[in-house]
Amino acid sequence: MARKVICQFCRQKDDKENMIKFHDKYYHTNCKKLIDDREKAIDLFYTYTHSLCLKKELYNVFSIIKKQQHLNESDILYVMEYIVRNKCKLNYPMGIRYYVDKAMKDKTIKEKLEIQKQKELENLQNEIIDTEVINKKYKKEESDISDIIDI
Repeated sequence: MARKVICQFCRQKDDKENMIKFHDKYYHTNCKKLIDDREKAIDLFYTYTHSLCLKKELYNVFSIIKKQQHLNESDILYVMEYIVRNKCKLNYPMGIRYYVDKAMKDKTIKEKLEIQKQKELENLQNEIIDTEVINKKYKKEESDISDIIDI
């Protein structure tokens, strides 16, 4: 029987085999990904703004955004990438909140476009398969007719 350990991010117990060990602490794979995303967002903030604010203040801002906007760390990372990509003005950590709505609209539009492209590709593949089937039937009919004519 596997030993149960507590994830240090979500505080849920799980088997040790299902967890990842990082700095003598255990995390679920999804929780570890969220922690990595949060760290990337923090690094982006500091490299983009060259701010001298404390990391604790940035963690507090992220927790406020998560509670008010119902986002996770991956979404916050996307917001930071949106700010950097569009060269938005950002001097203080609380300024991130003002770009959340614009970034999330941008993300949903991109997701809808990707879904639409996937549907178009599926339709195109189905059309190709249909034309191949029709061509096979047509060739078979031609061969049947030529067999009849040869007799």
